[in-house]
Amino acid sequence: MLESGSFTPSENTISDLLQSGKLQLLQNDNLKNLLYKWTRNLKKTNVSFNRAEIQMDNELVPYLTDHYSMKDIDMYGILKWQNKTLLKIDKLYIFEDIKFENIVDDYFYRVKAAGNNLEELVVIIDDIIKETE
Repeated sequence: MLESGSFTPSENTISDLLQSGKLQLLQNDNLKNLLYKWTRNLKKTNVSFNRAEIQMDNELVPYLTDHYSMKDIDMYGILKWQNKTLLKIDKLYIFEDIKFENIVDDYFYRVKAAGNNLEELVVIIDDIIKETE
């Protein structure tokens, strides 16, 4: 089956700092701002991944279920089917259907947005490391 990605780093230390008010004890204002920025951007990233997952579950998978062989797709997933479906399916049909094109375009847009958010998190992590050296 199709799956979208996710990013779930441990946030125990940052959450503890934010919730306890101990973050204010840090002398480095830039580091404090970066930690707040990290938390905001991580939430934004999770929202992006969730939106992609919802779109896939609500539109892409139902469309493929109606118009394609999920067994053929699952050959490349964890099921690793040895044989394709025996049913006759017009596999070209979906590539000529505007609905499929729009569903896939929207899904890729959402995945790209999530990827861009991950790239922003990498920059923030690098900046946090520089501030702590």
